[in-house]
Amino acid sequence: MPNAHRVFAPGVPYHIISRGSGRSVVFRDPADYETYLRILLEAKRRFEILIHHYVLMPNHVHLVLCATADNGSAFMRYLNLTYSLYSCRKRRKIGHVWKNRFKNIRIDSDAYLLACGNYIEMNPVRGRLASAADGWPYSSFRHYANDEMNPVVDDSPLYATFGRTAKERCLRYGKWIGTTRR
Repeated sequence: MPNAHRVFAPGVPYHIISRGSGRSVVFRDPADYETYLRILLEAKRRFEILIHHYVLMPNHVHLVLCATADNGSAFMRYLNLTYSLYSCRKRRKIGHVWKNRFKNIRIDSDAYLLACGNYIEMNPVRGRLASAADGWPYSSFRHYANDEMNPVVDDSPLYATFGRTAKERCLRYGKWIGTTRR
């Protein structure tokens, strides 16, 4: 029996979490991270998804996304399946890469959207993978705080509230993330 369709209301942000099967490592080397990001960009364009925040951790992924139609489930199925095929082929492995299905949590307020972006981008610091958020290359943080071009990221609707100019937004965003929970 197929899994039930997960609902994604168009234009509403969702926090997505995909974990490695049995807490196993999903990304073993830089090529794995880069391949996932390439697939993510391809899926984003194919399904017309907006991605506001992301972080790739060794054994899980966090995304904040907005679907333009009720196509979030198809997007996630394509993303996780395509990466699984790559990973299994590379490692000559048979079996599951991801634990169960992804989780999708509706973000229903601006405060929650800000907190979720913060939580996601500080994940590598809390996980002791980097001493600061900009030390981890596989997240959306550098797009916001360092004004680095990142084709995966679509500015969060709240990013504009950090300042009138790009320089002001970057500076305030970086300070804001740096002073929040670790």
